[in-house]
Amino acid sequence: MTRRRNKKTSLNKRVLYRIVALAIFSGIVIASLFYAVEMMHIKSKAEDVLTEFMEQPEIKKPDNAPEVYYIGTEAAGEEYLLDAEKELLEYYRTNKEKIPLKHIEHFRRQQIDIYFAAVNANEIYEDESGEALLYTDVSFTTGTVRTATYILIGVVAGLSFLLYGASRYTIRILDGKDKSMKDFFSNASHELKTPLMGIRGYVDGWRDGIVPQEKACAVIDKEIDRMTGLINDILEFSKLDGGIAEPHMEENDVREILYDAVQVIEAQARKDHIEISLELPEPMLCLCDEEMLFSVFSNILTNSIRYARKEISIQAEFKKSPSHIKIIFSNDGKPISKEDAAHMFERFYKGAGGQSGIGMALSLEYIKLHGGDISVFTEKERTIFQVCIKKI
Repeated sequence: MTRRRNKKTSLNKRVLYRIVALAIFSGIVIASLFYAVEMMHIKSKAEDVLTEFMEQPEIKKPDNAPEVYYIGTEAAGEEYLLDAEKELLEYYRTNKEKIPLKHIEHFRRQQIDIYFAAVNANEIYEDESGEALLYTDVSFTTGTVRTATYILIGVVAGLSFLLYGASRYTIRILDGKDKSMKDFFSNASHELKTPLMGIRGYVDGWRDGIVPQEKACAVIDKEIDRMTGLINDILEFSKLDGGIAEPHMEENDVREILYDAVQVIEAQARKDHIEISLELPEPMLCLCDEEMLFSVFSNILTNSIRYARKEISIQAEFKKSPSHIKIIFSNDGKPISKEDAAHMFERFYKGAGGQSGIGMALSLEYIKLHGGDISVFTEKERTIFQVCIKKI
C-alpha cells in the first residue's frame, strides 16, 4: 500500500518536475537562439560592409560606412594606434601567412571584437608598400548582445526558481488532495458497507426464520435511511469540492428554519424523553440558503439528541452583534472531550461515542458559504454548538 502511495506521489513530482525542466530548457534555448541570431546578424553586417568597401574601384572610406577603418601594417606611426588596433596588428603579423588578401577574418580577444580584411597598402596609401588592414569594430555591439543574453539567462533562472518553488507547493497540494480523496472514498465505502451488511444480516435472519419480519423490516428501513443520508451527504460534498454548490441567498427568518428542523427531530426526542426548549427573539432575518441552513440545524440537533440525557436548549443572540446572528445549541449529555471537539468537523471522524460520518463536516462547509462559522466546546458541564451567520 505504501509503495503505491509513493508511486502516486512520485508521479505528481515527475510530471511537475518535467514541466519545470522543460521550462528551463526552453528558456536556455531561447537565450541561446537570441545570442546566436544576433551574433550572426552582426557578422553578416560587418562582412557586408567590408565587402562593399573592398569592391569599390578605389578603396577609400565612404561617408556611408563610418564604421570601417584602416591601418597600415608597417611600424611607422604605430605609437598613435589605439590599443585594439595594436592588438589587431600584432595578431595579423603573427598569422600573416595564413590570411589571404581581401579575405574577411574575425579577431576576438577579451573585450575586443573586430572583423577585418588585409589589402595592398598602395590601394589606400600612395607610394606605400606592404599591406593595410580594413576593419570594423563590433566590440560594443557584441558586448551589448552578451549583456542582454546574460540578463535573459538571469531572468530565466529567476523564473525557473520561482516555478520550482511553485511546483513544490503544487506537489504538496496535489499529494494532499490525492490522500484526502483516497481516504474519503475509503471511509465512504466503509460507511456504506456497514448498513449494507446490517441489511444483509437481517434479510438472511428473516429468511432463515431467526429474526421476526417486523424487527427485520424496522432495522432494514433504518439502515436504508442511514445509507440514503450518507449518499446524499457524499453527493453534496462532491458538489462542494467541484465548486458547483452555490447558496441561493434569499431573505429568511432563521426562527422558521429552526422550527422546521426541530419539528423533524421532535418525534425522536419524545421517544428518548428529551425536552427541546427554544428562546428566540423576533424577528431573525438574514440572507441565507434555506435548505443549507436547515441541513446544518438538523445535523446539530441529530448529534445533540444522540448524546443528550434529558434536555436540549436552543438560544439566539440577535442584538448583541451588529453584523452576525449567534445561535447556540446546548445539551446536558456527557461533555464533549477536547480531542473530539478539535476533530468534530473532519470528514468521517469517529469520536469516543463510535459514531462517524460527514454531516458535521458538511455543515461547516455550508456555514462557510454563508460567511459564518461553527464551533463546539464545553461550558458548565454542557456541550455547546455555536453557529454564527451574517445578518442582512
